[in-house]
Amino acid sequence: AIDGKKTQAGGRQGIQVAVGVRHQLIGFFGGGVQAGRVVHRVVLGKRHLGVAAIHAGARGIHQMRHLVVAAALQHIGKTHHIAVDVGQRVLERITHPGLCRQVDHAVKLPGLEQLGHAGAVGQVHFHKAEVTDKAIFYIEHAANSAAKVYNNQQALRFYQLLLDYPDLQPVKRLEITMQIADIMWLTGDWNNALKIVYDLLHEAQKINAEKVCFEAYRFLGIAAFYQNEKDEALSYFKLAYDLAKKLNDPALISIAVGNLGNWYFRTGDLTLASHLQQQDLSISIDRQDSKRQAKAYSNLGLICLEEDDLEKAEDYFYKSLKIAVDNRFLKEQSIALGNLGYTKMLAENYAEAFPLLQQKLKIATEMNDKLELINVLGNIAIYYMEIGERNMAMENYHKIVDIYHYLGDEKGEQEIRDYIALLNSELK
Repeated sequence: AIDGKKTQAGGRQGIQVAVGVRHQLIGFFGGGVQAGRVVHRVVLGKRHLGVAAIHAGARGIHQMRHLVVAAALQHIGKTHHIAVDVGQRVLERITHPGLCRQVDHAVKLPGLEQLGHAGAVGQVHFHKAEVTDKAIFYIEHAANSAAKVYNNQQALRFYQLLLDYPDLQPVKRLEITMQIADIMWLTGDWNNALKIVYDLLHEAQKINAEKVCFEAYRFLGIAAFYQNEKDEALSYFKLAYDLAKKLNDPALISIAVGNLGNWYFRTGDLTLASHLQQQDLSISIDRQDSKRQAKAYSNLGLICLEEDDLEKAEDYFYKSLKIAVDNRFLKEQSIALGNLGYTKMLAENYAEAFPLLQQKLKIATEMNDKLELINVLGNIAIYYMEIGERNMAMENYHKIVDIYHYLGDEKGEQEIRDYIALLNSELK
């Protein structure tokens, strides 16, 4: 039975069946910063530094609601046996938090291809599927869609399903594993993510999967910088840049140049940092890569802040925010909002700063991005200290302690605890 209605034996009349991603579809199939990254630990909140995009095409949309598939009932002798066929299109119904409305995207499929046989349709989910080669495309599409909207648990389930497929090509297997590691890093499972990427890099080097190697270098460079291993980070960023140049891939060159620019910014070479960020911006404009443009504008704004040019910095941040909002890039919205809020606080415009920080907190929470949460909670704590609300400030600093503890970052946790102790001692 489907939706409580009995099916008839035989026949091939196609019907449209709405399948909830969280229940039936996931069960049937067997059952993820990127965007920008913050490349330095922000003990007191301060500034946000966007690094490489994992996927230039990622969209910042909140939550995928449903997939709709065309199903055909074939030679059904019992109501609990059906064959499910993928039909003419897949619809993703997704809701963006800033729009308060649903948007449907149709993905054209190449005709009816049998996806597999399943049992117990009348129950909450399907139990079994023999996935064909062409189904891999649709499962990966569902996984990527979930990852784009930061539905991380769902994305991981789909990606794991793909890894369980025995005939998956080796390079595709490594690419999917890299996507899993990125989600693990985003949501705070740092140690396991690093182990996965080290192993992945070794395998990618053995089969000469150079683009996978690039992603691994990018990941390990960012991870090293978060852990304050600046020399190690630079080594990985240079490896990524050299490989991108060898491949003559403008998209990878843009990411690598942006990462190097951020490294030189954090180590104080503003001239070289500015040159590299301008280069990243120029490449991204030529490629019409909106996400990279948003990142480059934010990074150029940070350089202007270091040069005490608040007006120019704010102009760059607003350019970044506009691109991010227009294209629904959640991570880039979060970074731009945080940078604008911090800029407003530098100008002592606290009334305008706080709403920007509240917006960032909402987005960071939706993404479950632990490092973005650390940044915004730090800035909110600074805001409360500036307006004399010390208890509210301390509450936010303690939330940061909890996140560092969750991440297993003992150094970061201790730095915040020491700062809290310093603030308390100043009141005595």
